[in-house]
Amino acid sequence: MNPKNPLQLPPIIEQVRELARQGDRLFLVGGAVRDAILGRSSRDFDFAVGGNAIRFSRHVANKLKGDFYALDEERDAGRVLLRDESGQRSVLDFVSMRGDSIEADLLERDFTINAMAIELSGGEHLYDPCGGSQDLRDQRLKACREDSIASDPIRVLRAIRLANQFDLRIEAKTLQMIKASVPDLATSSAERIRDEF
Repeated sequence: MNPKNPLQLPPIIEQVRELARQGDRLFLVGGAVRDAILGRSSRDFDFAVGGNAIRFSRHVANKLKGDFYALDEERDAGRVLLRDESGQRSVLDFVSMRGDSIEADLLERDFTINAMAIELSGGEHLYDPCGGSQDLRDQRLKACREDSIASDPIRVLRAIRLANQFDLRIEAKTLQMIKASVPDLATSSAERIRDEF
């Protein structure tokens, strides 16, 4: 990250950072990083944890007096719901890091603009292995990998939503992947389809 132009992260991120144990690796990932780069506010935060994510999310909920939910024990994912003084809700999702590095985790994500991370456990370094920050500047929506869409067809709807929400042009190769995966969208659950809308 450019020290001359640091990202403005909301105070809740600093609170979570302070709760990380010595030696634990903690990253803010995905849409919250994208929104920070764009200067947009967010109340939905995803974290990759280099350790036990459910344990850490329960720790965050206890310290910040929030509600804790185990989202997926198999994937080691937990959620914390917090309300501020005005009653506005923030959602903090913690998932154990996939692969053996943050770069490996990010390469498994859907689109380059969602495949960025800020290390909170030291230095606020921006990890951007797929070039998502450049794609944001170029107003381009691009899949991270050849199989990004086929591996999870709900990403067909997500691509359309993101392109409209952020006024992005879908890259030609990604558009081909989307068209090829439209028939597979029917295999997605009604709940996941609803959530994308």
